[in-house]
Amino acid sequence: MSAGHVELALQAQKALGAQIIGFDMILHQGMPIIVDENTFPGFYPELFDAAGKDLGFELYRMIAQSVDECRTMM
Repeated sequence: MSAGHVELALQAQKALGAQIIGFDMILHQGMPIIVDENTFPGFYPELFDAAGKDLGFELYRMIAQSVDECRTMM
C-alpha cells in the first residue's frame, strides 16, 4: 500500500463521514482508484499489524468516541 492509497482512502472516508469503512482499489495508469466501498468491512488483524495499529484498541477508541459524542448531544 502506497502513500497515495492511504491519502485517497482518508479523503474518501472524510467525504463519506464514516468512522469504519473499507475500500477496494485498483491501479489505473499508476494511480489508485476506488472501485468499491464497504461500510461493514472485514477486520483483518494482519492489516492493522502492518499499519502499526492494534485492532482491539482501534475498535475501543471508535466506540468511546461515539459514546462521548452522544453525551455531548444530550
